[in-house]
Amino acid sequence: SAEQLGFFSSGLVGLTSVIVFMIAVVVAGRIVKPVLHLSEVAGLAAAGEIVVGSMNIDRKDEIGALVRSFVRMNQSVQEMTHTAEQIAEADLTVVVTPRSEKDALGKALANMVENLRDQIRQIVKGADVLAVTASEILTATAQLAASSSEAAVSVSQTMTTVEEVRQTAQVSNLKAE
Repeated sequence: SAEQLGFFSSGLVGLTSVIVFMIAVVVAGRIVKPVLHLSEVAGLAAAGEIVVGSMNIDRKDEIGALVRSFVRMNQSVQEMTHTAEQIAEADLTVVVTPRSEKDALGKALANMVENLRDQIRQIVKGADVLAVTASEILTATAQLAASSSEAAVSVSQTMTTVEEVRQTAQVSNLKAE
C-alpha cells in the first residue's frame, strides 16, 4: 500500500504540475499578449506612426487600465496631429487648447498659432503702409509731371521772347548802321 500511496502521490503531483502549468500559460497569455501589443503600438508611435485600431479595453484589471490610458494617449496624439496638419495648411482659425498646465505640445502649438497670427497682422500692416506710400509717390509724381509741363511751357515762352528780342536787336542794329 505504500507503493500505491507513492504512485498516487506521484500521479497527484504530476496532475497538479500539469494543471499549474496550464493555468500559468493561460494567465501569462492574458498578461503578456496585451503588453506585447501595447509595446508594438508604442514602438510604432515612437517612430512617428499614429496607430488607429481597436484594443480590448473591457478588462477591469491593471492591464485594462493600462490599455485605456494608452488609448487616451493615442487619441490625444491623433488630435494634436490633426491640429498640426491644420496649421500646416495655413488654417490659423484653429483653436488649440492645452490639455493641462504641463501639456508642452499643446502649449507649443497654441504659441505657434498665435505667433503666426501676429506675423500675418504685421505683414498686413506693412502692406497697408506700402499702399499708402505708393499712393503718395503717385501723387508726387503727378505733381512733378504737372510742374514739368508748366516749366516746359515757360521755357518755350521764354525762348519765343528771346527770339523776338534777338530779331528786334538785329533790326535795330541794321538801322543803326
